[in-house]
Amino acid sequence: MVTPSEPPKCPTRLDLCIHDIFLCVLTVLALLGTVIFCLLHPQRPEILLSPDGATWQAAHWSKHDAKSPPSSNNTTQVIISLTQVTAELTRGEELSLNFLLLQEWSDPRLIVRDGENGPTVQNIEAIKGNGAPIGIWKPSLGLAPTHVADKSTEETWLSKDGRVFRSQPLTFIVSPYRSTSEYFINIFTTREFSTGAVALTWDSLDGRNPLSFKNSTLGIAPIVRGEGLQNSRLLYTTGHCEMTYRATSLKRSCLQVRFKLEKIPTLYPSKDLVLYFLSGIIFCLVPSSFLVIYFVVTLAVKVSEVKMTKLVRVCNLARGKKLIISSGDYEQFLRSVKTKFQVETDNDIILEDDHGAEVDEEVFPILLDQGIIPAITFKIVGEDAASDGSYTPQCQQIYYINSPAPISPQSPATPASPQGEDYFKQALESYIERKPDLKELVSNCNAERLVDSAAATKLINDFVSVLIDLRGDLPSTSDQLRFAKAIIEIIPCWKYPDSIDGIDILYDTVNRSGLIQTRLRWIHRNVKEKNPLKSLKRPVASGAGAPISNKQDGHVQIAADDIAIAELNSSLPEDEVRRLMIQTLEHRNYLRGTNENSVLRVYRKFLECGFLINFEFQLMFPANAAKFLDTWETLREQILTNCKRISKSTALHKFINDNAGNWDRSTGALLALLYLIPPTAHGRGKGARCKIEDAESRLVKYFKSGTPLQSILDTWDSDISQPTLVYLGDDKTNPSTFFIICDKLALPLNASNSTEAIDSLFKAHYVIGTKYDQNLDGLWKFMQIHVFQLDIQNTTLPRKAKQVLQQLSSLSESN
Repeated sequence: MVTPSEPPKCPTRLDLCIHDIFLCVLTVLALLGTVIFCLLHPQRPEILLSPDGATWQAAHWSKHDAKSPPSSNNTTQVIISLTQVTAELTRGEELSLNFLLLQEWSDPRLIVRDGENGPTVQNIEAIKGNGAPIGIWKPSLGLAPTHVADKSTEETWLSKDGRVFRSQPLTFIVSPYRSTSEYFINIFTTREFSTGAVALTWDSLDGRNPLSFKNSTLGIAPIVRGEGLQNSRLLYTTGHCEMTYRATSLKRSCLQVRFKLEKIPTLYPSKDLVLYFLSGIIFCLVPSSFLVIYFVVTLAVKVSEVKMTKLVRVCNLARGKKLIISSGDYEQFLRSVKTKFQVETDNDIILEDDHGAEVDEEVFPILLDQGIIPAITFKIVGEDAASDGSYTPQCQQIYYINSPAPISPQSPATPASPQGEDYFKQALESYIERKPDLKELVSNCNAERLVDSAAATKLINDFVSVLIDLRGDLPSTSDQLRFAKAIIEIIPCWKYPDSIDGIDILYDTVNRSGLIQTRLRWIHRNVKEKNPLKSLKRPVASGAGAPISNKQDGHVQIAADDIAIAELNSSLPEDEVRRLMIQTLEHRNYLRGTNENSVLRVYRKFLECGFLINFEFQLMFPANAAKFLDTWETLREQILTNCKRISKSTALHKFINDNAGNWDRSTGALLALLYLIPPTAHGRGKGARCKIEDAESRLVKYFKSGTPLQSILDTWDSDISQPTLVYLGDDKTNPSTFFIICDKLALPLNASNSTEAIDSLFKAHYVIGTKYDQNLDGLWKFMQIHVFQLDIQNTTLPRKAKQVLQQLSSLSESN
């Protein structure tokens, strides 16, 4: 019989409670033991040797107090020294000092543990704590007077035994103390001044010197040099000073170094020593002194003869021209002329300069001493004037015009002669006939009714050489004027349309920038480099091309209507704004005329209303307000069609081929016109000429739609202060929003397209009362004269702008 086994007994509830209580007690005891252990053995920040033994690393560094000195009970001693000291006198008696400020102290918290191996000194930047450089306490020092610190090269080094070394490059400009030759620098603590936890001492331990110079030799103090001053030796002393903490009147010790400049006396040899030395030289050199004197005198004579020898250009219309060497002897020169030109020795000759004045024996040597010797014409006494050439101003070249008989040029003194006006034309036609390539170039220009830039350069170089052959290196203004008229008769398409005689491109009576004048100046400049002469320059009439040309002297001051201006700058409907703008127009004209104050600063409504630029210009110039919109479309197409014919500039052709299509047609034409009238040199002291690409950015800038206007103003180039057009849109060919930025102020425009925006951009110069950007001066003056027709009589149009105007006019007539 099988007896069933009994099931195991289940634990009672009491047994389970005892078991759980026992586990909880054990857990609490373990946690309590851990806390007690941590309290008895707290984790402290320390620096340990890295596993690779090559560097150091920090542990628990978050517990390090980098704001407190190493010891809270004892005073921390910081040892100070100055090294690599250099000095220089600047701005009179001020002393410029450069040196390294070295500091050394001990910090027991930084002693490296287990540091038998590895480096003995480590840069603090190389010690890592949790992946980043550690921070340690450093003394906070102040120096008087104020100094400049180069923190980028400051270094801090840590030694294994806890010593810290710190170097700081400093620069001082120190004034002398109470008008003496002494200077001082004080070094003191700042953060720990009131507590006295830090004390500064000079590094004089073991006989070390607390100050060392960079360029000293054998311990001698360096020499300090100053511009225009006597050299001095720099001496110094180090010591202590006392400073008072203002808050508590607490006094603490500080370090002081005093410098003193000791002038170095100039040593001169004594009188007896000089006499002894000279007597010795004389005694030794007596046998050869006479020989030396002989050679010196002979050399001086030879040099004088060479210096007096000059080349003189002599001419006679019947006998040609020759160069003759002369030393200033008048009679010898006459004999040389007769020999060179094969004139009978019994014949008497008379010399004349290039203006027909007789040159006699008394004047001839003085004439040779001039920097540029004029050409000498000679006449044979008794010969017929028609056969010997008589007098002709600079008989440089003989021209034969449809006849083998020579033409006798007419003197400027007799302009009423039948040959007076036609002489230059005949000479030019004869010259062109003898130059097939030049004849073809003139024929092509007249056929195409256009003289482009390359053709203008070639023609003016050749033509001016003819003028110089006829009238010498310094032709008179009347000769240049008549010569320019002769060129216009030969090449009629070169005539400038906006003047009576049409010679402004060739000869500019106001601005002296004609092609003939420019070429002559270039020739004279090259001549002056070899024969410098003091030249007198007449003042050039300054063109009033700036829009503030309405500025007048002695104008009546117009007081501001403060009530009207305040009302105008408030929120108003458009019709009220227009009424108040008309009411205050005279005051704005006064501001524009005197430049007393900026219109934009007083009348802030220009920064809010997009219609005000055009409305103000309409009030100022009612007859000229619509001229741009009426003529620009035709002018735009002329520029885009003919610009590549007008100029062979590589930059222009690259812009037309690659970039013009990126803009809408009006903006493309405006930029093409800028390439035709590029920035020019401004003259000495007036700023450099900018590149054509930079000039583009001064004219118009494009930004993507959605670009914040404030970000545009914040990043605006401060050098661009004149009105500049700003486009916003999806691309350059279809701008949707327009602004004008002037002096970093944004003026909105109610323009529906770029043509209206460009119209407002020009008008803004007059409305604001500002001058043209000097790099865009030629472009805007072209617009002012040719398009808006403003202030024509008082504005000097640059030559390049005149050329473009003449070329466009000629091409439009031919079409």
